[in-house]
Amino acid sequence: MVIDCHAHWFSRDFSMAEGSWMPFISEQVNGQFYKSVGLEMTDEAVADALLVQEGSDFVRQIADGGLDKLVLLPLDYYDFFGVPNCDTIEMNRRHAELAKAYPGQIYSFFGIDPRRPDAAKHFYTAVTEWGMKGLKLYPPSGFLPDDAACHDLYKMAIELDVPVLSHGMEQMMSTKDECHPDNFLPVVQKFPDLKLVYAHAGGVNWFDQAVDMLKNYENFYVDLSGWQIMPDAFITGRMDTIIEKVGSLDKVMFGSDNPVFNPAIPTKQWVDRVKAYPYSDAEKDAFLGGVAESQVQLCLAAIGQVRDAPGDGQAGVGTAAGAVVVAALPVRIGGDEPGGQPQPERRRPWQPLRDGVDHAAGQPAATLL
Repeated sequence: MVIDCHAHWFSRDFSMAEGSWMPFISEQVNGQFYKSVGLEMTDEAVADALLVQEGSDFVRQIADGGLDKLVLLPLDYYDFFGVPNCDTIEMNRRHAELAKAYPGQIYSFFGIDPRRPDAAKHFYTAVTEWGMKGLKLYPPSGFLPDDAACHDLYKMAIELDVPVLSHGMEQMMSTKDECHPDNFLPVVQKFPDLKLVYAHAGGVNWFDQAVDMLKNYENFYVDLSGWQIMPDAFITGRMDTIIEKVGSLDKVMFGSDNPVFNPAIPTKQWVDRVKAYPYSDAEKDAFLGGVAESQVQLCLAAIGQVRDAPGDGQAGVGTAAGAVVVAALPVRIGGDEPGGQPQPERRRPWQPLRDGVDHAAGQPAATLL
């Protein structure tokens, strides 16, 4: 069983305004990733490679990539790149419809910025009515993982027994390092029952801190999506570190972050490389799909016992501590708190790289989705 627990559906209708596609692709995808492995592509060619319109394209990617299942993670950039043609709820609904059209092969999380009105109510509907399997968060769009706006989403994820997967490394679009592991510490401490997946395992710069959390918090997991761009010796060295410090790879999952990397490192190549790594068949089977399916239940997440159905204007989901009240959440835009009071600047808890290179490891500092 091979499950890609971290993939995306990019469409010109989703996430970004039309005029934002080319500069984003040129700076982040073509410039950072493809050229680093000697691949030269025009912006237009990259866009053609990334933009997928038909569900059958994903089925072909599953077959060509040696996969059994694919988990899609909708991205809500909170209009960071301009207002997209398709609003966030509609984007998610289309993901849910795609998953329903290909049962057993394609699954989807629900992606939303917690600052959007009724975010938790929409999340509830997505899981209980649309069949979506978890929550995707993207803090670089302008919030911290422990912001109050996130808390109802976490409570509901616990109640519904579905995981939350968050971006988990540096991102060029932000200068505040919202996704540093230190910013997730309050989350795992306040919500110990939350199944939290830290995507990209901290990347190059925050890996050590991510491994510490992997060791110390039972329901903290990581995926290695996007790591295929790195040499095998680097990847297995980091996996060895996890085994040494944590004891096993039982909370580490396979992912691709595709279609981003597919033009440079096809998914089948990434899968075959993992299968050749010097670990037991049981360890590799768990990494490639067993963890995602059985422990975190990314693809088979069961909806918890819901005791109070949502009504108009708010939703109540029963918990041991009482109902989770879901109403319009206050929106914070441009760093201002509700009520218009400016926030103090949030210092980066980790020193940013000035030239894009981790000199200690001698590797490029990748920026993943």
